[in-house]
Amino acid sequence: MAAIAGRYARALFEASRDAGTGTVTRNGELLDSFSRSLSGNPDLRAFLEAGIADRTERKRFLGELFTGPEDAVFLRFLGELVEKNRMDQVGSIALAYRRRELAAARV
Repeated sequence: MAAIAGRYARALFEASRDAGTGTVTRNGELLDSFSRSLSGNPDLRAFLEAGIADRTERKRFLGELFTGPEDAVFLRFLGELVEKNRMDQVGSIALAYRRRELAAARV
């Protein structure tokens, strides 16, 4: 599963970098916060990970959380996780993203 997390982290990182200044850091912070929220809230986690709600309902919920134009890249990323049933990988993706951020900072 580490390879999957790495691919998603790379995709978010590259989309964030392409979006402009500060987006890489902002999306890293959003991802960390979102991962912690899922870990600390079993009901939220069950809603987003399991078949409790259909994809459209889960995406609509996420769209209500991330409403600003600066959230567009992150929201598209979360939508892709919903589509591919990868929401259970958020914690691993957050770690892989952080590693990628640190590696980029050393360059």
